[in-house]
Amino acid sequence: MLKSTSSTSDQQQQHPSSTHSVEQSPTREITNSVHSSPIQISDDADIIQKCILTEPLKLQDLIEAGELKYNDKTLKEIAQDLVNRFFNDHTTPTTNFSKFVQACLHPIMFLIKRQQNLDDFMKTLTFAYEKMKRERATQSLSSDKAVPLSLRAFQHILLSSSDIFLRRIIMSLISKRNPVPFVEPNIEDRNGPAKHEIMASVVHVWNAQRPTLLSFSIGPCRGKSSLINSLFQSTFERHINSIYFDCTIDIDFGYSFIPERSFNVADCHGELPMDLLKTIRKLFDGFIIHVNQEYLEKNTDAVTELLQLLPSDKFQIILVRDVTSNFNEQRCLRPMNALLTQGTTPITPLMNMSDTNNSETQYLLEDLRENLLEKIKLYVPSNIDKDDLFFDLHKLLKPDYVTYLKHTTSTIKPLKKCLLGNKSELNDQSFPLYLQFTVLCKLRQELKKIDFYGSDGDRSFKINAEIFRLEHEFEQKDKAGK
Repeated sequence: MLKSTSSTSDQQQQHPSSTHSVEQSPTREITNSVHSSPIQISDDADIIQKCILTEPLKLQDLIEAGELKYNDKTLKEIAQDLVNRFFNDHTTPTTNFSKFVQACLHPIMFLIKRQQNLDDFMKTLTFAYEKMKRERATQSLSSDKAVPLSLRAFQHILLSSSDIFLRRIIMSLISKRNPVPFVEPNIEDRNGPAKHEIMASVVHVWNAQRPTLLSFSIGPCRGKSSLINSLFQSTFERHINSIYFDCTIDIDFGYSFIPERSFNVADCHGELPMDLLKTIRKLFDGFIIHVNQEYLEKNTDAVTELLQLLPSDKFQIILVRDVTSNFNEQRCLRPMNALLTQGTTPITPLMNMSDTNNSETQYLLEDLRENLLEKIKLYVPSNIDKDDLFFDLHKLLKPDYVTYLKHTTSTIKPLKKCLLGNKSELNDQSFPLYLQFTVLCKLRQELKKIDFYGSDGDRSFKINAEIFRLEHEFEQKDKAGK
């Protein structure tokens, strides 16, 4: 087993209260709002495009990734080896960086197969990369030959480099220990009007058993992800200067929480464009809105306009960040009072909370966490209409992917019904080998429960005889098949 230099990835999280383009075929493009800040995508997109494999990865590549190669290595050794090869490669900078990124996909696949958290690997890799870059400053790549390293970028490239079946598996594996990408930059058609795309494979991992809350900001507001991580013990990446942190969204479904968290959390990086909010608002059951005090006081009308886009029957709370002693809550509250959901706290002022080691900050965080969990429990419905949710989600996907989903469902459902249903003559005719195998498994399980020296001794001999007969039949059929 891969040795980790940190214990984070080996621990279960605790509940806070107790292209091929990636989905090019399966996604519908989303136009950017005129109210949002411009997205500088072309330079980074060119580099990312070169990192995507021309031959799509298949399931076999995932199965073989890292096996017999990383079992006796630590994360630090793996990361250092990748970085050393990168800086010692004398090919052209762009080719070198794409080879480096593609090489990093193998340990990432190796880790997600074992359902390990990827944050430790990214921290170790980034540290080794930046350290080597400083040591070899004269050889460092120019800004147009590399992009900042981030887990979001690696996930996007991995999904973009995989075939449609493998994307689904990779998305499922990532969701076990990390947030999954929901909205990504549109790398494939970066010169078109659409700046973002929905990751279609998220439909396979969306936890419809629990409500989903969306955290986003109105206007510039730093530290959203850090605050959400502190409140809900999620692991959203912190902002860096990259297209992957400009109006993009991740969702943490909390599959690793013990006990399970009662809601999912989505985090928007950067400012959320109004057009994108209009497109996705029906998917979420509540909204945590961050706004800087200075921006709120100077742009009350803009904040009110955006709040009008939110469903009035869903939970909403505004966290006013970095407040000072002269903050006039009543003056800011008055224009938007009627818009906020009845019963919720309209505005919650928060001081600068960047120093999480400060005891006062820790008390405020704990108090805010308790208040939020209480309000979420009171005002966010726990019963989600699964059909409505996936109907709205399917509307965001391209028609050909929806057709693919329907075809897959129509193929699987009859098989599932036959295989899991009562044994019948049809089953005997259609799945004789499978049914014999299930009988063999049941007999083996029953044999394990029998006390050889007890009253069931005769029964054990009969079971062994039946197991021997079935195994002999399997062997004969296997030889006949060859």
